[in-house]
Amino acid sequence: MIASQHVFSRLGIRHFRRLREVEVEIRPLTVLIGANGAGKTSFLDVWALLAESAAGRLQEYLAARGGLAEILTRDKQDAPTDQPEPLRLELAMEVPRFEPLAYQVTMAPAGNAYLISEEELSQPKPGREITRSGALIRF
Repeated sequence: MIASQHVFSRLGIRHFRRLREVEVEIRPLTVLIGANGAGKTSFLDVWALLAESAAGRLQEYLAARGGLAEILTRDKQDAPTDQPEPLRLELAMEVPRFEPLAYQVTMAPAGNAYLISEEELSQPKPGREITRSGALIRF
């Protein structure tokens, strides 16, 4: 008996540590190669962040790393008081016999915490979509 597989097919990352704007097509074998400091560990840390978020432990994950503000990309010329760009993650997952699922989340620091300003889980057909913008949730 062959089990159906739900496979991640794409990961987009905006403003996470050294990863200013990255989009990676995920295949059965994805290899990360690069010089020290290029962002390989940051790429893996995004997967950890997503896993902790899915398990309901995002606040603890971020707190252990000094808060969201500490893991956002900043330009070297930015003054310490300049607000960094918000973190944006986009994830696509293949679902057998259905259209792919797409998830995206945008979050920004809010003092010692974080604010999820936008979150969406969608599937093109049959048109399923859950969108959250601030406190507003639409189905």
